[in-house]
Amino acid sequence: PDSAYRRIRGDIAFSYSEAVRLAVDLNFSLDKLYCQIEDDHGTFDISTKNIQNAEESVYMMFQKYFLLMQEKDKAEKRLTILAVNHLLPIYSIGFNHILRFFYYKWFHQQSEEGLNLSFSEVHLSGRIKSICDEIQDYNTHAADCIYRVILDSNVYINFIDEVLYYHKRKLLTDNEFFAIKDDLFKMID
Repeated sequence: PDSAYRRIRGDIAFSYSEAVRLAVDLNFSLDKLYCQIEDDHGTFDISTKNIQNAEESVYMMFQKYFLLMQEKDKAEKRLTILAVNHLLPIYSIGFNHILRFFYYKWFHQQSEEGLNLSFSEVHLSGRIKSICDEIQDYNTHAADCIYRVILDSNVYINFIDEVLYYHKRKLLTDNEFFAIKDDLFKMID
């Protein structure tokens, strides 16, 4: 009881498992809570507060991740723990159709001109391709790191639902739909 009061007052930090248990029992999102903290250690800060251009915001997201990877390699202990409830764009690197879909979806949601564009009308910029190639190359030569990834049971289902949504709206052709599907099978394999 006394330790519970110390945790509530903020004298003692909650352990990760305690925080997860509280989030489940009280039905709140740890990532939303975490994002309220002004901290430079979040992998993705894709808010568009100061960025008017969807291409620029995607580039900045990948660039921030790349810098965090390089910073991580300087650490003595290299342990990364991720709890994921949706497919992160960073995992699409190396799966070009999925990467392009993430870009398309972001472009579609963040820019007025993107609302009526089909998937075939939106292409990755050379800058985004370049940073993704750098990340992929860096990953193959980076220092060893231990990764612990906790996947939500619906992580792929949510992504598939998004792809189906755009396909049903006729913004994705059948060929594009199947190309994304093939990439997803490669990713899961």
